[in-house]
Amino acid sequence: MKTSNEFIMREIAGEYVLVPIGKRALTFQGLVTMNEVGALIWEMMEKESDIDQIVSGILDEYEVDEQTARFWRCAYPCSASCFPMPQMP
Repeated sequence: MKTSNEFIMREIAGEYVLVPIGKRALTFQGLVTMNEVGALIWEMMEKESDIDQIVSGILDEYEVDEQTARFWRCAYPCSASCFPMPQMP
């Protein structure tokens, strides 16, 4: 998985945001805010990590079980194919 080249992540005043760049900045007028988990996922996607590597990174960083760590979706700026969201019991 990899990030979209139309956005860059910045930390501004302790908040993580995706900022549109290039032509995208002309059509997407705003910012996408993210929490720390979103920022971790974005950083891993910048390294072209696969889904299992991303889940492993979440498990290493946070005290959650694997099913919880897999419970996320790609957001709009993600250029990769979105994975189906697993059903929580």
